[in-house]
Amino acid sequence: MKRLALTLAICLGCLGILEAQDNFDFSAVCETGQTLYYIITDEEQKTAKVTYPNNPEPFWGTNYWEGYEKPQGSMTLPSTVNYEGETYTVTAIDDAAFFECDGLTGTIVVPGSITEIGEQAFYACTGLNVVELQEGVVTIWHSAFKSCSGITAISLPNTLTTIFHDAFSDCSSLTSLHFPSSLTTVFASVFTLEPALETITVDDNNPRFYAENNAIITRDDKTLFLGCKNTVIPDDIVAIGENAFNGAGDGGDLVIPNSVKSIGDYAFQSSLFSGTLTLSNSLDTIGAFAFAYSNLSGSLLIPNSVTQIGQGAFSHCQYLTGELKISESLTLIDHGVFYDSGLTGELVIPNSVTVLYPWAFYDCLFSDLVLSNNLTRIDAAAFSGCENFTGVLRIPASVNRIENHAFRNTRFAEIYSYNPIPPELAEQAFNGYASVYFYDPDIPIHVPMGSKEAYQNAPNWEYFQNFIEDVICYEWYYEIQNENGSITYQYMYQAGDTIINDEPSHILVKINTLYDKGLHQDVTHEYVYERDGKLYWWNKTLEEFTVLYDFGAQEGDSWVIKVGTETLTMHVDAVEHYLYEGRSFRMLQVSDANDLFSGTIVCDIGHLTSFFPERLMDNGDGIRVEGMRCYWTEGELVFKYGDEDCDAIYDELHGVDENGPSTPSTGSGAAGTLTVYPNPTDGVLTIHHSAFSIPYSAFRITNLIGQTLLTGQITAETKQIDVSALPQGMYFITFAGETRKFVVR
Repeated sequence: MKRLALTLAICLGCLGILEAQDNFDFSAVCETGQTLYYIITDEEQKTAKVTYPNNPEPFWGTNYWEGYEKPQGSMTLPSTVNYEGETYTVTAIDDAAFFECDGLTGTIVVPGSITEIGEQAFYACTGLNVVELQEGVVTIWHSAFKSCSGITAISLPNTLTTIFHDAFSDCSSLTSLHFPSSLTTVFASVFTLEPALETITVDDNNPRFYAENNAIITRDDKTLFLGCKNTVIPDDIVAIGENAFNGAGDGGDLVIPNSVKSIGDYAFQSSLFSGTLTLSNSLDTIGAFAFAYSNLSGSLLIPNSVTQIGQGAFSHCQYLTGELKISESLTLIDHGVFYDSGLTGELVIPNSVTVLYPWAFYDCLFSDLVLSNNLTRIDAAAFSGCENFTGVLRIPASVNRIENHAFRNTRFAEIYSYNPIPPELAEQAFNGYASVYFYDPDIPIHVPMGSKEAYQNAPNWEYFQNFIEDVICYEWYYEIQNENGSITYQYMYQAGDTIINDEPSHILVKINTLYDKGLHQDVTHEYVYERDGKLYWWNKTLEEFTVLYDFGAQEGDSWVIKVGTETLTMHVDAVEHYLYEGRSFRMLQVSDANDLFSGTIVCDIGHLTSFFPERLMDNGDGIRVEGMRCYWTEGELVFKYGDEDCDAIYDELHGVDENGPSTPSTGSGAAGTLTVYPNPTDGVLTIHHSAFSIPYSAFRITNLIGQTLLTGQITAETKQIDVSALPQGMYFITFAGETRKFVVR
């Protein structure tokens, strides 16, 4: 009869005769006086579930009780209910059955006949105080009691096995919690935002969890699963789990024991710890939004053990108003990690970092910025809104791309860009509000010698009008003629200064170029400083400075150089003097046991074989550099060893006009069959190969850092190539195993 009535109702509804459709099969008054509504779930088994009376309109709405009286007061749900002479067992509470029934107060009793409580079943029933679940309840679904802010106590039965996401989230008055032995599947967000929770216990027979110091901990991997305001984190914990202290805390300091290696996503989000934060010195990973919106204060010191920080990890931490020290083991700063934080002072991005992701430091309050010297890309809005940046912006030579809004509304007074090839600059990288450039186009933009025109013509750099070519303070040129006629050379220059381990240090950009089996280039950075006659070199493996040169050493003295994890003991065999252009240079004849760095050191300049002990430095490129040719200070040739034309070399390195075609250096022998001209060129480059043959028909053109910009085919001994699209600067063309330099002006 009921099915006939339901079919008739559906038909009438299709004809527009019925305006609404109820959600229940029948209703009945329970023992505590409330009218409840039911859906028959199995006619044969005679089972039913408690539900809401009204189908929401529209279907995504929440007016489940519109037109019906919501239940009031304390309520005991029945285990059975009678309908049309039949007795039905109540086995479930439907999704949203009592959604926002804020008139329910006191205690809700769920009988053991009910095995599952549906999603949002008691969502925002803010008047409830006690939830009593009797033996028989097995599963509690998503958000079942979420935002029941009046609940102070929950009785979980020994039959309960599973609680899904957010089931008791934001029950802000809950003070105690006990896990029964049966409860083994609990999702991490079940008990978030419970600021009043102060006591946590677990049945001793629970196979997955145990309790210690008012914390719930997983047995198998020592992860702190759930904490509360009175938790003392045990000192043998390996990890702090996802959402473990979300919305919890005692208002004091937060100390993460040194045993902890990882902190999960949202672990301390919105936590109530308001003191200082001390992180574990063995910590490796900090999850996404781990400390977002927390009340922690003071400085933030991230230990060097940390290799990964998830997005938004310290976002909106506005009470962290001290300094920030970032782990020197990080390779990237993820999306919004420090978004809208209150941290101040100097922001130093360690040299381990190669990429800054979008919004990394959005709306920061730092006053000064030191970028990683290995940074390759600054993503969108990385420093957007950091209006306290008013000093000098130094863009390392390694940066090749700056995205939109990267420096939006910053106020740097001066910019240094150390890359001779202008980094790609997005159209609105330095824009202000409403896509308008905030910067005065006449602020000084310092660029490397020979690159001014390239910057002036580079897309979006042309907005700026005051480009200044800075003289490079110190430059070295080393060269070796290989047996096959190819050339390996090393050009090194001081690109700027930085601070490492509190030591003001020089940044040396080292460009190794190998002309062998095609062009190969390797660009690296080294860091040195000089004090008391000794030159100290940053050991990247050991993360410490080591003595590279002891310029004041006497005959018979020695010193130790640490190269990676190996050591060299350098012995001074003799002290001599060398006269160049009327200036006397003190020279140390040095040796080591394995003859790896033996040779001559020119005091205040460097080793004549190679500035650094290249034979022990594993750059993965097979490059071996031997023989200093030239050394310049502020563009002036100060020292030369051999018969190289240092003036011509300097002109080539800096893109200064040269006359005549580019051919191999003297001594390259039979390999010298490739000629390019005119050099410099204004747009068309002619190449001639006297031993042209079809198997060597491909050419490629690369820039100073080895990026391939143009490729093509050669079908005759002489060919003209259009290079007018290349920015002004120095390039390399490789063909038939030979490489030549040329300049586009």
